Amino acid sequence: MKTINLEAMLLRWSETSNGGATIVLQLADPDDLEQFKLMTLAKGKIAGQRLQCVMVEIGDDELPKDLPDPGKGGPLSILAARWCRDPEFQKWINQALAPPFAVGLDMNLTEEEIATSLLRSVCGIKSRAELDHDDLASARFEAHIRRPYMAHLQSGNRFVP
Repeated sequence: MKTINLEAMLLRWSETSNGGATIVLQLADPDDLEQFKLMTLAKGKIAGQRLQCVMVEIGDDELPKDLPDPGKGGPLSILAARWCRDPEFQKWINQALAPPFAVGLDMNLTEEEIATSLLRSVCGIKSRAELDHDDLASARFEAHIRRPYMAHLQSGNRFVP
């Protein structure tokens, strides 16, 4: 098995409905292009060869960089954290979702910790930050928490303090 080892610079990326997801790379050494030319020559000058790529970003110090952290603090995780601190949400989630999702839940936790734990359990996540990076978790949040809780708030049936 022959591998291709080269340095390239990302020039641009795009995603379109008819062209799919694409990236354009600029090779650091023009001679590296020969490897790709040989692939197409072997197939009658037709591109489309499948390649497995392993890429590592190189920092100014010429050492590999870590991938960017998707980070915390996206809009859904911020909303979820704010709601978990809210006594109205704490009471709502405990009443609406605790029976099926509270199995094994440490009831010595604070109300905020219980709300957070229930939210994570319902959404199938370990951290609220995942809500902004996991499509299935955000869909669960929308269907089982956000919409029902908003309906609760709009109903005017607030919990009495």
